[in-house]
Amino acid sequence: MKSFLGFWKADKQTLVWTILAIILLFSGLLRFYRVREVPVSLYWDGVASSYNAYSILKTGRDEYGNVMPLLFRSFDDYKMPANIYASVPFIAFYGLNGFTVRASTIYAGTLSVLVTFFLVQELIFALSQQKKKSPLLQELIEHKEWLALLTA
Repeated sequence: MKSFLGFWKADKQTLVWTILAIILLFSGLLRFYRVREVPVSLYWDGVASSYNAYSILKTGRDEYGNVMPLLFRSFDDYKMPANIYASVPFIAFYGLNGFTVRASTIYAGTLSVLVTFFLVQELIFALSQQKKKSPLLQELIEHKEWLALLTA
């Protein structure tokens, strides 16, 4: 065992998980810092999604009266349901406010750090084993357009 910071002795595995936990904590703190003030106002997309989530919570229907839809029509635009359905528990617990409009995306963004860690770990493992490539890694490398979508 090697000494870490002069007082804590840990193996490599424990050190990696500790650093990951610190990064996750820091990532979460950055996302939650002044979440109610920045940006100054809510965007109409977030407000419309939250209203739909509130409507799903109270009635089980969206703003147009559709029961548990797979696509949400709002402002003649169709929104994907994952964020709306993920917002329902936050609205139920905290009420309908500026925090709950952003809460599900804050948690998803923080968890994306964890997903990225596991993808990089898979990449390192696949590169270290030239003969055996991971099917997941191979699929991600071949179809990397999803990254452009997320960063646009």
